[in-house]
Amino acid sequence: MKEKLNKLPQAAGIAILVVCIFGGVALGNSNALRSATREANKSLPAVEQILSERTGKASNLVTLCERYIPQSDATAQLKDARNAVSAARSAEEMYDANLRLSGAAEAAHIALNQVDMTETDKKLLTGVLDELLSSQLQLERESGNYNEKIDEAVSVYHKLPTQFLHEEPKGFE
Repeated sequence: MKEKLNKLPQAAGIAILVVCIFGGVALGNSNALRSATREANKSLPAVEQILSERTGKASNLVTLCERYIPQSDATAQLKDARNAVSAARSAEEMYDANLRLSGAAEAAHIALNQVDMTETDKKLLTGVLDELLSSQLQLERESGNYNEKIDEAVSVYHKLPTQFLHEEPKGFE
């Protein structure tokens, strides 16, 4: 074995050494970024839970829309936004879908205020909108925690000499 190594050209030995060093650096950088991102992702389930609750509350709003304005664009947009929140997987997708849901809920609110509703349904509408607003405030708090941890991961990412091998972590924004 030693004889084979002695016969190895010096350039090949240097090339192998460089590949091993680069591979070790890349693996270490990957582990550092993965660790920082894993820490941030621990707070993502709380965000997902709040979004799930918002989806349920949006379903109540959809019920009112289907009762009073079934053919309205506002109803269709609200359904689409609710489904987008349910389908979102990444923090970025969740953020975008939640923005759509908030806009669609506001459009539904405006459309429902233009029709004659029963007093019971008016109270239900007010309650649903209050719950959506409350859950939005909870979401902002929880997503703020997530974003703080993602900012730490982004800081790690920008320090990596091999950042071109990795995707930059994205927050809920």
